[in-house]
Amino acid sequence: ERTVTLLYRLINLTDFLICFLLIPVAIANFTGSGGTSRVSPLTYYHVCAAWSWGWEVSLRVSVFVLAVLSVARTIGLCRPLRPSTRRRTILVPIVIYSILIVVMETIPVVLRVKAVYFEVFATCGFQLSSIYPDFSTAKKLHFVFSGVIPFILPYCIVVVSCTATISRLLRSPRVELHAWRTRKREGNWGATRTKTTATITITILTLTYLTLNTPYVVMYIMKMVELFSGGKVRLWSPDTSMYLMIFLTSFNLTYTVALNAMLNPVIYIIRIKPLREFVCRCS
Repeated sequence: ERTVTLLYRLINLTDFLICFLLIPVAIANFTGSGGTSRVSPLTYYHVCAAWSWGWEVSLRVSVFVLAVLSVARTIGLCRPLRPSTRRRTILVPIVIYSILIVVMETIPVVLRVKAVYFEVFATCGFQLSSIYPDFSTAKKLHFVFSGVIPFILPYCIVVVSCTATISRLLRSPRVELHAWRTRKREGNWGATRTKTTATITITILTLTYLTLNTPYVVMYIMKMVELFSGGKVRLWSPDTSMYLMIFLTSFNLTYTVALNAMLNPVIYIIRIKPLREFVCRCS
């Protein structure tokens, strides 16, 4: 239970960072109507560079923590007699992964890669094309470490673990009911109820993640196919409307991620009774 609570806190922290970073994007999207230019603090270079670094780091860490949470719950559900996972076992890979992501995303800063503000998306990003030629081995290697491992691989892991969890819950209701009745007679039925509640909550979180991040991952897969095919299979065809391209890219890069980050705390409030009572007292 303590391990799950720790992972909840880490996910909340990364979701808070994502929502905070989306504030200037929201400001830009709600201004600039009627032909006037958008108002955004990201137009300042140093703010743009800091935003680009923070956005890339927070997204990747958030996905990894959710994958760890999903796998840890699936292991606990499929192997109920196994001792609970120690916090150190959970924390060590998260800390190591976070350090590697921070180092990797700091490389453009060290190499003084220019951060560019994209007016149509109201976001920023490092101009990696200045150091990685198109379809080069270096660019492919960078994409593997910045796109495949942080996004596509955790997505596949979450799909497998979420499928296993749902299958386990649907296939063994009688076993769970028998365990609940046994522990109730022994006076320890609260532990079973807590684990079942946590499992359902994590399943809801992972399903929300899969639903809202599927377009984002699909776009990364299409970019990967385009890159490793040498440009023979392109993400956008020449006949694609520019407005459609801008809308889909902006929707995938910002809105679905923002919805996921905002819905997670709502799920916590609905599913976790102490947190729900705390919110009710504060309101």
